[in-house]
Amino acid sequence: MQAAEPPPPAPPALTEPAPTPAPIHLDPRMFVRTPRQADWNRWLPGPNPRFPLLSVKLRCVVGDEGRMESCTVDDEDPPGIRVGAAALKVSGKFQMPAVLNGVSTKGGVVVIPVKMRAPM
Repeated sequence: MQAAEPPPPAPPALTEPAPTPAPIHLDPRMFVRTPRQADWNRWLPGPNPRFPLLSVKLRCVVGDEGRMESCTVDDEDPPGIRVGAAALKVSGKFQMPAVLNGVSTKGGVVVIPVKMRAPM
């Protein structure tokens, strides 16, 4: 009688990766620092009487020390006059608290709506 061969080893167990936590959505009214008008004026397009009001909506991730990073333009009005490009240039001037209620804000997502009068 022949000895029975041992069964083949079981395949490795498949493990699912841990779920990525949902980003924390932060209120833009919580900023501890925002761009000054001079910061905006440096990057905004010149005076244009056809567009007295400008608006832009940025979406940013909170980085180290509460500073904004990885910003994108969700919307700009009027389109095509580089309001969004100006907002991206000054986005580093927005800053959230690094910690809120004992929790780090790093990795949180904030949508920043900005409305302003165009430079005259």
